[in-house]
Amino acid sequence: CPCPCPSACALQVHTVAPCCTLLASCPCSDHAYPAGSYAHAHAHAHAHAPACALQGPTGSLLHDSRLMPMLIPPVPWTSFDSGGMVMHGPSAVRASKRSMFVQAEKAGQMDQLYRGLNTLNAQPWAINTQVLNVMESLWACLPPYSQRSTPPRPSTSSPPPASTSTSTTSYHSNSPTARSNPASAQPHPTLDFPSKLLSNLPIAWRATVAAATTSSALPSSKQAAAVPSTPYLRSTRQGVGMGQLVLTAGPLTHNEARQKRRAWALAKQAVNQMTSLASELHLKLQVARLLAGHERFYIPHNIDFRGRAYPTSCYLHQLGDDTSRGLLLFAEGKPLGPGGLDWLFIQVAKCYGNGKDKLPFEERRRFGRDSLPRILASARAPLQQGEGQWWLEAEEPWQLLATCCEITAALESGDPASFPSRLPLQQDGTCNGLQHYAALARDYSGAFAVNLIPSPMPQDVYTAVSKVVDARVRKDAEQGVSEALKYLSRSGRVDRKLVKQTVMTSVYGVTNVGARQQIEARLEERGWDNEDEVYRVSSYLSKATLSSIGELFRNAEAVMRWLASCASAVASTGKPVEWRSPLGFPISQPYYETKLAPVDSSLQKFWVQKPSTVVAKRSQRTAFPPNYIHSLDSAHMMMTAMECKAQGVAFAGVHDCFWTHAATADAVGAILRDTFVQLHSRPLLEELVENMKQVAPGITLPPIPPKGQLDLRMVQKSPYFFS
Repeated sequence: CPCPCPSACALQVHTVAPCCTLLASCPCSDHAYPAGSYAHAHAHAHAHAPACALQGPTGSLLHDSRLMPMLIPPVPWTSFDSGGMVMHGPSAVRASKRSMFVQAEKAGQMDQLYRGLNTLNAQPWAINTQVLNVMESLWACLPPYSQRSTPPRPSTSSPPPASTSTSTTSYHSNSPTARSNPASAQPHPTLDFPSKLLSNLPIAWRATVAAATTSSALPSSKQAAAVPSTPYLRSTRQGVGMGQLVLTAGPLTHNEARQKRRAWALAKQAVNQMTSLASELHLKLQVARLLAGHERFYIPHNIDFRGRAYPTSCYLHQLGDDTSRGLLLFAEGKPLGPGGLDWLFIQVAKCYGNGKDKLPFEERRRFGRDSLPRILASARAPLQQGEGQWWLEAEEPWQLLATCCEITAALESGDPASFPSRLPLQQDGTCNGLQHYAALARDYSGAFAVNLIPSPMPQDVYTAVSKVVDARVRKDAEQGVSEALKYLSRSGRVDRKLVKQTVMTSVYGVTNVGARQQIEARLEERGWDNEDEVYRVSSYLSKATLSSIGELFRNAEAVMRWLASCASAVASTGKPVEWRSPLGFPISQPYYETKLAPVDSSLQKFWVQKPSTVVAKRSQRTAFPPNYIHSLDSAHMMMTAMECKAQGVAFAGVHDCFWTHAATADAVGAILRDTFVQLHSRPLLEELVENMKQVAPGITLPPIPPKGQLDLRMVQKSPYFFS
């Protein structure tokens, strides 16, 4: 058995299926009952299944061609089931109401959607082999995957020292190709692997080491829950308000045991997440190496029920993280021209982050040019100590490394203006959901905060909200609010990072509970460890953040509440909320009540969800505002893609993030502004009312909120609308 632990094959479990076809004796899943209860049981992946599967032949996990990019151009979409992949591909829309789309297709309402999808599918891509070689060099420095896959319940209960200062590491043959075939592995010389490389890399790369180092610190559930037999001395806080420090000895109290079990559960969750990230990274490198030998490949797309486009290939695409995007190039180059090199220097600041991406364009360009020695050193010797590792300081290191390589190649060509650049240059919106809300409501103050209005400096909505929250917290502290006093005493002020995720997700219907959990995570990152304090302070700050957003975007907030009220009115008639995308195709929210049906199997009795035709009124209401905004941003991207094709400009996009060549960045910037104004110049809310009245005739909807004084034409002159 290829399993790294031979005893795993002899475990006394119900084997559900083999993890590979090599030997059926290596189990991939177990069936077990929780301790002390036979009322519920579960099947779960065996601890050794990932390592066992990854020991198989190269690409053994990649047999399903439907999950891979295509080496030939995708078939143009002409109908709901015809397009994209040549055979056995998914339909154009990831939705169950096929008949609705077939009827819309006969009426010509799907034509613009198909044109937009065909534009995205036709863009050829290639692998950035320079970046891939650096990734594989780093991957080769890490322990073999089989050594990193440790059982989830090791016997060790004390944590080992943190693995952050390794000066030299054995250089295993650990590329995805060699690793999958142990017989081909050859010894390599040692490679210097300083701690800076690991600490500054994205989390997926740190996870490959953490999956090994942290799991050994994870105690078993029995150890975590056990009461020690020998009494031990410790101090605890007891009494009213936990204000009395008491010296005690003896077994764990109920609360202490509960906290220990919770700590074990959180540690196990972290290990599982790290293992998942490491496995995903391994698959990306496998796919990249398979595609590196081809001049071009294509990424087919389809849409979800709201119209948002997604790649149908799973492992490597432009929707992925920094690692995925750093590996991708356009297959066809375009000469940089007179302004293309400046756009590459702006891209340097954008990828570097750390505040440099918030500067005006001229200062970003200056930062890129001033960093030229470090750019050249990073491209020529990215793993060498000193300036060669400057790219690791970036927030998006792999994309920065790709940009460094492109600038270096352009300068070394002797004629940068004629250099055929293939690097995708990125432009994305400023909290794009709020941009659409501000445009719908003609909200002038909100539009200014999200760069719909020209400004000499780029506006940062997260900073704007953090300032409002900070002022409120300080005012409450003066009035003696305990949570405000506690936060200011420990953190000093409300900063951008604390509120960013909550502001970002507020557009998409984040609840009070969700906002509290987001701020809880930020507080725990900063060392807050008292559960009661974290809960009370995060609850207070989440409410302050959400209300501050409403103050900054008053008109937009009114539109959001109006959308929810309309959805509630439609759902109360027993029908789902339906409307038409600005591109013409129908959209229906797929939220229905579910019923549980019993199923008797040879192992146990279990329950499955059985769909019904009764709409889930609460879900219909809460999901509609974000779904409607998603339908607008998808329409904007499709309109931009179709116009770029009409003008002969390369285009790739994901939601509110668009790519093109550096030479055509100005052209795409003008196109996306024009299409945004064109989209919101339509009476979108009035059209929505008509759509809802067709779904539920005779329904009474609340009046459309009054609009502000924003002139949409100002968007065309705003340099930081997308940047």
